[in-house]
Amino acid sequence: MLCPHHQPVQPVPLLSVLMSAASYIRIWLASVSVILGTVAAFNLVIDPYDVSRLLEMPRLNAMKPAEFGRARLRKPFDLYFKSLVSATTVRDSIATISASWDGTPTLQHLPDGLLNIEQCFSAVGQPDYRSQFNGVDAAYLNGAYKPMLDRRAELERVGFDHSALTDMLRTAARFDLELHVFIPPGHARQAEVVRFLGLEPLFRQWLRELACVVASTESGKRSVRLWDFSGYNSVTTEPIPPFSSKDRMQWYRDSVHFSRRTGRAIVDTVLGFPPSELGKDQTFGVQVTPANIDEYFEHRRLARERCLAANPEIGTEIATLYQGKTVPRVQPDSLAGLPKPCAATLANGRGQNAMTMSKLVTL
Repeated sequence: MLCPHHQPVQPVPLLSVLMSAASYIRIWLASVSVILGTVAAFNLVIDPYDVSRLLEMPRLNAMKPAEFGRARLRKPFDLYFKSLVSATTVRDSIATISASWDGTPTLQHLPDGLLNIEQCFSAVGQPDYRSQFNGVDAAYLNGAYKPMLDRRAELERVGFDHSALTDMLRTAARFDLELHVFIPPGHARQAEVVRFLGLEPLFRQWLRELACVVASTESGKRSVRLWDFSGYNSVTTEPIPPFSSKDRMQWYRDSVHFSRRTGRAIVDTVLGFPPSELGKDQTFGVQVTPANIDEYFEHRRLARERCLAANPEIGTEIATLYQGKTVPRVQPDSLAGLPKPCAATLANGRGQNAMTMSKLVTL
């Protein structure tokens, strides 16, 4: 029996509970959105990295102490913001919507930085390898290496700029990290392009400087190694199928873009894993030091002779792709002049007028 002074407790409807929970979630999400939006708006207006430049006031955000050292963060955003109002970007946005609507794969970089080549080719078909190689090699022959050709004399005199690499090596030493620096495996045809343009001595100078820079930053705790996967080896000398062939290459997509299988072979080599991709007698990658670099150049020369003996058509193919008026004089295999000692190389490598050699090795 109920007490006359107490009313029975009415049960709360389930629908009311659910509505209360939904209201709470909406309020929570709205609060978080407001907070995050306020923080983003604050940073966007103050612009500590000099990226957005929406508002510039002398007493508010004229001095940007955090900008120094973040130029690599600012420059891409600077370019992006400037392109937002361009007609080209509008056209590209429309093309993005169209391609996404149709679902047709296009070549683009994945979040990990790799090209979606396998995904694209699996949908639209593998293009002709020979045409791909010729197109890329022609681009390097007739344009990409022009900065090196224009400044070859200066680079031979003052050396290359290795400051970014030196900073990386010092950071690795400071945190006791093992670091592997490697030159990617452009196809052997790219090495022949370099020789055709007369840039072989400059490449050797650059590689010698790299070996000296890496050796000078040895921490004594963790090793720092320089590997060269370019040149003439079991991977880089892979034959290119003829025009209209349906054969697939296992190591390359074109002369500067290698396959995932090649990437795995690089990782196996530098980390000392059992070779998962290479055959028993296949050679790939050499560790280069100031002590063995002359011997390495000699092995590279002999490997080149074997490659050209098996593929005598390469020289003619490269010459056919060249569009210059005069054919460059091919440099001899011997180094130009006496090799510089590492101390002199390092001093010259930090010169103000030096430049990087990234295009010469197709990094």
